[in-house]
Amino acid sequence: MDTIRLGDAVVGQAFQDGGARYCVLGGVGPRDPAAPPAEQARITLLRMEEALRAQGMEMKDLVRTWFFLDDILRWYGDFNETRTRFFQSREIFEGFVPASTGIGGANHFGSALLASGIAVKSGSPDVAVREVPSPMQCPAGNYGSSFSRAAELAGPGFRRLLVSGTASIDTRGITAHVGHVEDQMKLTFRVVEAILESRGMGFGDALRGNAYFRSARHAMAMEPTLRGLGIPRERFLISRNTVCRDDLLFEMEVDAIRQTGPK
Repeated sequence: MDTIRLGDAVVGQAFQDGGARYCVLGGVGPRDPAAPPAEQARITLLRMEEALRAQGMEMKDLVRTWFFLDDILRWYGDFNETRTRFFQSREIFEGFVPASTGIGGANHFGSALLASGIAVKSGSPDVAVREVPSPMQCPAGNYGSSFSRAAELAGPGFRRLLVSGTASIDTRGITAHVGHVEDQMKLTFRVVEAILESRGMGFGDALRGNAYFRSARHAMAMEPTLRGLGIPRERFLISRNTVCRDDLLFEMEVDAIRQTGPK
């Protein structure tokens, strides 16, 4: 296993397994937290690229990303424009666009954002990555956000599904159930379940999930929802974070796995 550094900071680990090179990045941010937020986003993407290149990888190898944006509602549009331009410059739209979560969250550096990611570089026909669309939502690119609804990583004996941050958005890309957190939760769970089912999975295959609530008082509604679906509570982390739209009260993401037997 190789430790990945940017300057003096440790930002990830890389390892080889099952015919592929894997890289896990975390806590990647800009050099200057006083720069305009969009410029901080651009530099953060460049630093992710620098970390990946040190491991013989590139941005096209990204499968999953997370972006934690301080004061997200103020500049999420600028972030999306910056990410889209960067992806265009790296020809990412010609191939696989990574699954992603963009959520509100401050950090102790005082920067506009921090980023994490998972990259996979296959060296075997047994390891492949594919985009998984949502049966119940339009592509995120339809409303200017450059990520896939989900990504599936298939390897020897397994399929792992990485579902992006998902919220109460309808087929037109418009927020549904404004002002009603329980209805937003129910729709979001149905959307995620439809993605899981499209790949022959269900919530019983969930390895872990994150549930993001705009208000801490709404988090109590998560417990009965999980029980009703038969999902073990310990597989979900619940936190208070601002979602990317002012009228969204809830967002969730899920990782699931299904064994496929030896190849």
